[in-house]
Amino acid sequence: MELIDKYGQIYNFKENIKYKISAENKGFLQNLEIVLEEEIFKEIVKHINYVKKLDLNDDNVLTPLQKTRYLSKEMAKILPALMSLSPHKPRPEARYFLEELYGIKPSIAFLPDYNYLNIDYTVTKAREKVKTPTEGKLVFMPIVAMNAPELWVGLAHEVAHFYRSLINEFIKESKNAIDDEKYFSIIKRLDEQLEEIFCDLFALKTIHSCYYMSFILTSLLEGTLNPYLFILSSSSDIEELELESTHPIHAARVEIMKQFLENHLPNTVFKNLCDKLYSYHSSIKELDLSKARENLGDDNDIMIRIEVELELAESYGKQLCKIFDEILKNSDICYYELTSEDLTLAHELAKEVLDNHIPVGTYKRININEALKELKRVIDIEHPSKEDYNTLFNMLKEYPTKIAVLFNVFYLVKINHMKETYKELEKTDDITIIMDYIMKVKERNELFLKSIEDSVILEFYHHS
Repeated sequence: MELIDKYGQIYNFKENIKYKISAENKGFLQNLEIVLEEEIFKEIVKHINYVKKLDLNDDNVLTPLQKTRYLSKEMAKILPALMSLSPHKPRPEARYFLEELYGIKPSIAFLPDYNYLNIDYTVTKAREKVKTPTEGKLVFMPIVAMNAPELWVGLAHEVAHFYRSLINEFIKESKNAIDDEKYFSIIKRLDEQLEEIFCDLFALKTIHSCYYMSFILTSLLEGTLNPYLFILSSSSDIEELELESTHPIHAARVEIMKQFLENHLPNTVFKNLCDKLYSYHSSIKELDLSKARENLGDDNDIMIRIEVELELAESYGKQLCKIFDEILKNSDICYYELTSEDLTLAHELAKEVLDNHIPVGTYKRININEALKELKRVIDIEHPSKEDYNTLFNMLKEYPTKIAVLFNVFYLVKINHMKETYKELEKTDDITIIMDYIMKVKERNELFLKSIEDSVILEFYHHS
């Protein structure tokens, strides 16, 4: 389903810009539409019909996953081309997100993938001949995410790279805790990998479960052993992507995040969902590992590095999480941390989106039925007091939904849409079900953006 979702985001981006592009790019867009709708879409439909005929309980479970990953990789090749189709300006909602959660205002630009840039430069004042150190922060997000806030979860990871002093402390304390020399000798870029782990944990701390869910879905598409290996069906189809990487393998990152959430996930709904995703991811990871060992051999340099990174995550994950918690607790950085009540609210608002298809940027702190009971009580009083009216008005008062809560709301909605569509696809070969899901992706994006807008406006009025 994540493959269809990825296709839907690209399709909707194309639809959003088709009437805004310059005349010289119209021919290019037409070719892109042919690739998307005539080639990739038909391949996806063909693949879905093939998967439905398989017995996924046998040893061939990797076969459909291999094709899914291949199609995902083919779609990824389109992203650089999208950069040339229109002038790109980030939506203000993306800035609201970063400002509300972290109190920072970085510049936002677009690349085919997430990245960041910390620019240190010096301004020399001609008259005073004084050099003024200045720092600029720039975050990049995929061009296809321009109007798709569901995809902005990656920004929570990227902004963490700007907390250099905390990262340095995390790396130092983590290396002190790791007491086996093999991790230092085999993982050549351990400092950089520890930085990525810090940024994952920071994203979890600030936007919580939605980052974890998003990362697991990405890992299944890109490969659980990525960025070292991209696994298809045979030794000739196991593509070695990198010999040394600044990022741990996806499976190791998932393992550490899972250990972090064990101590930071009180909400039952989110915990059950995250546990199910982890269980499925673990099954696929074992299949990937088995295929890699079979075709590369246990003494292969990349295979050794993969095994050691997994061992590090399993053996030291809890310690790294504790180190992170302690560092953040003693820091003075500004960020919003979701509470158990926030996650409960996210679950309730997700039901509201699913049932009524409305934005949820504002909410009432009391059940509407209780408010109606209070209204009836006040009406029945012959001479209501000022206090009666104040009680009623406070019950009807709306509050802005935190943007971090909204991310979790719409990831719950996304997972629900995926489950519903999957069940429908099991029953029929009607391809309109896929297009219906793509329209749901479009609706989610629109409701999400409107929810952020409503939240920011009400927050402004509350403080004015």
